[in-house]
Amino acid sequence: MRSDPIGTSASTSGLKGPVAETTKRSWYCPSEQLPRRLKRVVVALGMLMVAHSVLLQISIVRGRSMQPVLRDGDRLVVDRLGAEALGVGRFDVVVLQSPTEEGVDYVKRVVGLPGDEVMIRHGRVFVNGSMVEEHHGLIRDGTHAGPLIVPERHCFVLGDNRPQSCDSREFGVVPLATIRGTVRARVWPLDRVSLF
Repeated sequence: MRSDPIGTSASTSGLKGPVAETTKRSWYCPSEQLPRRLKRVVVALGMLMVAHSVLLQISIVRGRSMQPVLRDGDRLVVDRLGAEALGVGRFDVVVLQSPTEEGVDYVKRVVGLPGDEVMIRHGRVFVNGSMVEEHHGLIRDGTHAGPLIVPERHCFVLGDNRPQSCDSREFGVVPLATIRGTVRARVWPLDRVSLF
């Protein structure tokens, strides 16, 4: 007996005729979709963890050196792409490795960029001979520093609470390689959430 072409079949009377194609009906079953969805969730969480460890970091402010802009206990989102790769701008708030304490990070504001001449007189900051207008909140003191030229691949940093800050006035300019990242946002406390 020869085989029938696809879509036809022998009838009981021996006549051939078209037969409706029957397909197995697939029913939606949530339990069958669960492993696939679980895999997607695990992959997404893994990607977020990688992004967090490589690109972003949550840092907690400890101390008063950046008051009144940042306060003790503030939670910050830090962009970790690196100052050497992207550069830093004047007045960027950055997290940097402490030049004086192993395993300690500082939060400071960049004031002097590579090639700048920085001088402080009676608490006023002068860059390249001109007084810098600092529009962020700060607490001044009467200190003097410089003049000094910021070397290539370095920057000059200050805390906003000048009387309470250990910064470039004490430890000098900092290599851009020691900057762990740039602060992009404050996410806690909720009543002071802001972008930088």
